[in-house]
Amino acid sequence: MTVRSAGNRSSVPIDWPRIESFVGYGRADAPVVFIGPEEHLDSVEGLSDELRLRSTYDRYMDRRNALASSPSEDLLGKFVRTWKPMNDLMLRRGSGAKPTYEKRREYQIEALGTQTGDALLTELLPYPSPDRYGWVYGTISRFLHRTEYEDALTSSRVEMLKKILASHRRELVVCYSKHDWCTFERLFPGARWGDVGSHLRVATYGSTRVLLTTHFSRGFQSESSLDTLATVALGEWPARPTEA
Repeated sequence: MTVRSAGNRSSVPIDWPRIESFVGYGRADAPVVFIGPEEHLDSVEGLSDELRLRSTYDRYMDRRNALASSPSEDLLGKFVRTWKPMNDLMLRRGSGAKPTYEKRREYQIEALGTQTGDALLTELLPYPSPDRYGWVYGTISRFLHRTEYEDALTSSRVEMLKKILASHRRELVVCYSKHDWCTFERLFPGARWGDVGSHLRVATYGSTRVLLTTHFSRGFQSESSLDTLATVALGEWPARPTEA
């Protein structure tokens, strides 16, 4: 998920607890859940205004409404690499047919992460950041370094996400970021995992199919990789997955 800086909202105080408890975009009871590492911030310019905007968010937001309230509105129809596999997978789930580029774009605009759609988009960590290793919050948050932030919030976010996943029946959960596979596995205690190549790890958790994948922005961009993702997510397990 990608966000950009919002317009000036200097009269709104930054509500850190609200930002840290934000769940994501879509329905609370969505049958399909996508979990990423954290939202990507395009630019640090205007970061304080972006945080003030997020301080007005409900725990669950309609992605269209959230983008329409900031300069990120142009992302509704813009090609976003992270969203491409989501659009593709949701369309195949609905029809079984391989979607065209136009169908994926239409789904992204009209349905992805909306409160009338079937997908919930959430993140392991709550602060949008330009990259995984930099830290732009040292002078404005209570965390001087990224390591402090991750140490303080990862466990509470894992517990929050476990409760959210268990609160409704989930058909499919896809966690994307190989760097975080060990943390994602904590969301599904006791699950038995099987590796499908080096880019996919799969489990059945109760009645839920769970996938761990490489980050969508770097993987699952080719048509053949999208075919593989859909087969593993929506079809049968490979005959002999390698046990993790």
